[in-house]
Amino acid sequence: YRKHGTQRPKYSWDLVDEEEVPAWYPDPERERREQVEKQLIEQQVKEQQSSAPISIKYVYKKNED
Repeated sequence: YRKHGTQRPKYSWDLVDEEEVPAWYPDPERERREQVEKQLIEQQVKEQQSSAPISIKYVYKKNED
């Protein structure tokens, strides 16, 4: 879509698919983006798992005081 600039896309599917690459076509750019998204999700999960026990301990300590 960005390639078109101010021009409107000729076909409606230009709006849907920015890359103009069919889903079945091996697209290294899309694969890289999916890998990055997976890594981000894994990081978020790890952060949640690691921060949960810490926050609980912190709450316990506060309650003990």
